[in-house]
Amino acid sequence: MKKLILSLAVALLAFANFSLQAQNNPVKFTYKTVKINDSVAELQFQASIESGWHFYSQTKDAKCIEIPASFTFDKNPNHNRTGKVSEPKPSTEYDEMFDCTSRFFTNKAIFKQR
Repeated sequence: MKKLILSLAVALLAFANFSLQAQNNPVKFTYKTVKINDSVAELQFQASIESGWHFYSQTKDAKCIEIPASFTFDKNPNHNRTGKVSEPKPSTEYDEMFDCTSRFFTNKAIFKQR
């Protein structure tokens, strides 16, 4: 009986591991640089979001449990960032369970940093 339980546990773990590895990232990013003038450039990050998935905004209601989007930039003495990463207006949806409003994007979103 112990061998049967052990075999089932190993099979379940192997299946779970395979299932997790088979999942693709539902959000793909591309980026480009747009010259604004001789001294300013804008980085644009386009998030392409698979159907049925959400990509959350950088801001969130304190009661909501989603993890907000974040961008991290390495410091570079040759470039200075101006302000924060901007984002388009997100879709919103009220979550009764958590009594909060989620902010998210579907299909595509373009984030910008100068």
